[in-house]
Amino acid sequence: MIATLAASALLLAPIPAGQAFNLPSSRTCMGFGTLALSPRERFETLTVRAGAKLVKRVTRARPDRQIVVRKLPQRSFTLTVKARTRDGRTASVRKRYTACPQGAKPVVAIPNGAPPATLVTRDVIVGTGAVADAGTLPRVHYFLKTWSNGKEVDASYADPFRFELGSGSVIAGFDQGVTGMRVGGRREIVIPPELGYGEQGAGASIQPNETLVFVVDLIEVGS
Repeated sequence: MIATLAASALLLAPIPAGQAFNLPSSRTCMGFGTLALSPRERFETLTVRAGAKLVKRVTRARPDRQIVVRKLPQRSFTLTVKARTRDGRTASVRKRYTACPQGAKPVVAIPNGAPPATLVTRDVIVGTGAVADAGTLPRVHYFLKTWSNGKEVDASYADPFRFELGSGSVIAGFDQGVTGMRVGGRREIVIPPELGYGEQGAGASIQPNETLVFVVDLIEVGS
């Protein structure tokens, strides 16, 4: 009798979260209020909550069927997933996510007057996710204009840009400007020539001694 009870208790032990669900990394911001997850087991019932709000209920969830959760908050939120198998085993997980900056490419206005002589940063949106520090691999959207004529030079909104922070793989001003950002944040970075392309410039679009104006959205911090 004791052996039977022990076996039953073992069979009904909760399924570890890592064996139960495949969820996006919390080091990536969630765009467009949408998140996709996959169960790693067959579950009779599965529920998803964003904070206290029930946002998804699924019956007969299967590993070969991705579950798409929509209408998530456009801010930081805690996602809770709970599930139960037909034989009574349970699984649950809680993860904190950050929303990506909303909208299309940002509008960049060049101020009147002379450009600043030093690096200037301004947080348009303060992120709440993982921090971009030296040695990490930030993935960003960016938008670039030149100070002298206000022309758009480059943008990565069709293809996010990833680089190693602190490795010297990008211009010094971009490296310094992104440092300290958190996932979900948007930052304006004004880079003087000495920290940009200097006396050489860069092709026909960036003249020698040009001041650069970036707006950067941090969407992920890898390692």
